Amino acid sequence: LPDRGIHDTSPAASWTDGFLTGNGEHGAVLHGAAALEKVVLNHHRLVLPNGTRDLQPPVHSGRLNGVRDKALAGDYAGAHKDFASGWSLRWTQTYHPAYELRLSTPGMTTVDNYGRTTDYRTGEVGSSWTDQYGTWTRRAFVSRADNVIVHELLPAPGRTVDTTLSINTALDGVPTTVGFTTRAPLRDGDGYLNLRGTYPAGQGAFGYEGVTRVV
Repeated sequence: LPDRGIHDTSPAASWTDGFLTGNGEHGAVLHGAAALEKVVLNHHRLVLPNGTRDLQPPVHSGRLNGVRDKALAGDYAGAHKDFASGWSLRWTQTYHPAYELRLSTPGMTTVDNYGRTTDYRTGEVGSSWTDQYGTWTRRAFVSRADNVIVHELLPAPGRTVDTTLSINTALDGVPTTVGFTTRAPLRDGDGYLNLRGTYPAGQGAFGYEGVTRVV
């Protein structure tokens, strides 16, 4: 257990109970059971464009004296009308998660002594469990120096990692208007799992892309 942190002896059934790691720009929420771990990936600039990207705030400095006089005189409706004249309500761009990386290990049928932790000093989130072969360990953190999310999977002694990685985009808060394409090239023992999200046309932004490198 970490000297400074939190721990739990049960997997998080939903992302709202997951453990968090981040560097102020990238972030990840880790949840799910040992046989199907899930990592919700986030970025602080992921907002759905709605045509307000280049919108500037109204210039109200010339109205302040008159609006203040009406407010002090008790004419609050008139003050509000003068202050908002020529300006319509515009909604802010909605934040959304990027996608969910899934680590599926259906052969992991024996899970004893399960535990998950968050180390407040390092920002590292980890999980571990035992079976007849020993202890399996997984840990993740977000590097500030390299601005990447790092996830390490360590098998029990003498065993190998037999895990399938996939992408899930059907998350709470992911807009249905975003289109997705995925690629999974493999070369010389290294693999890449790539997702590209494309925003609706004419909204002032193209989209975003996420790449997972498997070593």
